[in-house]
Amino acid sequence: MKSSAVTKILIEETNNLSEEQKLFNKLVKQIERKKKELSKWERCAEDYKHKYHKGLSPIEDELNKYRNEFVYILDKAYSNKNFSKKEKKLIVTLIHDMSAESLSLTYDENLANIFTTYQAIVKEDQKKRAGSFYDDIVQRIEDDMKERMHDERKEWESSRIDDEENYCQPQETEEDKASQQSLKEIYRSLAANLHPDKELDELEKDRKNSLMQDINKAYKEKNLVELLKIQLEEEKNQQKNIEEISKGKVGSFNKAFKRQLEELRDNVSAIKRSFQLYHPDLKMSGLTENKLNDKLQENIKYHRKVASQTKNDLEKYKKDIKNIKVFLKSVESRSAFEEMFLY
Repeated sequence: MKSSAVTKILIEETNNLSEEQKLFNKLVKQIERKKKELSKWERCAEDYKHKYHKGLSPIEDELNKYRNEFVYILDKAYSNKNFSKKEKKLIVTLIHDMSAESLSLTYDENLANIFTTYQAIVKEDQKKRAGSFYDDIVQRIEDDMKERMHDERKEWESSRIDDEENYCQPQETEEDKASQQSLKEIYRSLAANLHPDKELDELEKDRKNSLMQDINKAYKEKNLVELLKIQLEEEKNQQKNIEEISKGKVGSFNKAFKRQLEELRDNVSAIKRSFQLYHPDLKMSGLTENKLNDKLQENIKYHRKVASQTKNDLEKYKKDIKNIKVFLKSVESRSAFEEMFLY
């Protein structure tokens, strides 16, 4: 069964349809299907965002709090004489890395002071290992890298602006102009016939006012299908009107339809790609709402387990420094550290 929205705009199927008319019908159907798919993924994204912030974000915040607490525990341990030089060296690295990670998420003055202290220790250790002979060379390399990064950044920003301008304002072909002209013609015709200021009847004025909002929205989005649908709904002899569109006009409409269809596909792909930031192992081709929900629940369960274990471990580290020593030994392979904080 065809939906009413699609039926109203399709050219009646006969053996006499031209290739452009057949393409017209095909594109209209594809656009309607893709709009439904986009709407489905937009709802899915909102639902996922709600579940993520409700279920996973609080656990991530809890783990961040534990990470900061562990930094303070290690900071206190660094001044303890019972730790060897090797252990203290590892403590410095852990404090430096964890405090940097925490500060990248949210600023904390006490944590920032700790980071500055241990960053100085790290730099001093690097200088000792490199030797004074290499100090000038290292400094020159750093300065050169900063300068190159600055230049590359400026070049990237400049090219990005150019790309955006080129993307937003592509070179128009004659076909593009004809397609845009079709949009303008329908929009102007609708605006002229349906403008609410010309209506004396209050009920009809309200209806046309609402309709003009839809017309303006469709024109702004270059949604030719919607404009045509509104136009045909407002005309009495709908089927006759759509069939009497000239072959040239049908071709122009098809160009606009192709663009609209491509934009809809891009929008669907963009939403799917955004999910891959959270779940890189999921493939776009087989992505479904159920798979996303399952993956989210799996992550919530895992993070909850890690948070519970981390809380218990921190209590042990506070009670006895021997437990910190055990942890430091395990961290040499980084497995324990990754399990706790590199989630």
